[in-house]
Amino acid sequence: MNPSLRTLLHVVVLLMGIALMVGGIVTGKHGATVVGLLCAAVSVQQWMKWSKERSRDSKNPNAS
Repeated sequence: MNPSLRTLLHVVVLLMGIALMVGGIVTGKHGATVVGLLCAAVSVQQWMKWSKERSRDSKNPNAS
């Protein structure tokens, strides 16, 4: 997958999670808040893991 496309995907999912959290708080629907929190947390975790692997791969180009 193209790195810029992958970054865009992570950002979109993160923003969707934040929107769900805010919408859930405003409307008082706690289920949306919880789902938004989970969505945002998983997106950030996967983004950090992918960034770490990408930086490690760029430091060691001979690794297979």
